[in-house]
Amino acid sequence: MKVSVYLTNMDSPLGQAVGNALEVAEAIETLQGKGPQDLVELVLILGGKLLQLTGRSRTLEEGKSLIDKTIHNGEALDRFKRMIMGQGTSCEVANEICHGDKWKYLPKADVRTNIIANSTGYIETLSAMNVGKVTHSLGCGRKMQGDRIKYHPGIILWKKQGEFVTAGDVIMEVHHDQGDTFAAQSLIDSVKITPNPPPLKPLLIKLIE
Repeated sequence: MKVSVYLTNMDSPLGQAVGNALEVAEAIETLQGKGPQDLVELVLILGGKLLQLTGRSRTLEEGKSLIDKTIHNGEALDRFKRMIMGQGTSCEVANEICHGDKWKYLPKADVRTNIIANSTGYIETLSAMNVGKVTHSLGCGRKMQGDRIKYHPGIILWKKQGEFVTAGDVIMEVHHDQGDTFAAQSLIDSVKITPNPPPLKPLLIKLIE
């Protein structure tokens, strides 16, 4: 069996969505050809490498092209639709999720709170660890075995590392329940803004074969 390992940069969150239902929505949008650039890049590389390893493509670039083609011709989304139907979702609901209003069935939070930029400049860092901890505190993960997982809370990142922001711009949108407490200051502290464009680490750090 041929095995390859990509070490990827996880200093900042991948994509724009953090949280269960929000990430499902983002995955559907990616299958519709509307995904965030960094997530799409990683999907193409990992999928392309898998096709190369299994002999479905001669090169990584050919594999990436095949993955890109299945996204843009609708084949990938149709496969997802068939997958959820195979797990018990009705055809009507699957059609609505894939081709209509997915939020008709995905759970939504009651309240949205914005985290804004406190200065003007470029986002040098946006801590994936801090964002993950706050999302976990909202109930998106378990602290102990048997804890109930909440599917609706999470965080949308409207700005990412390297982007220019003006003081008052919305950087993050926290989805939560009325009365929930979360470490807003931790999210504010997770963002470092500098006056000059920062050097950005590559998404892919190393390939191990």
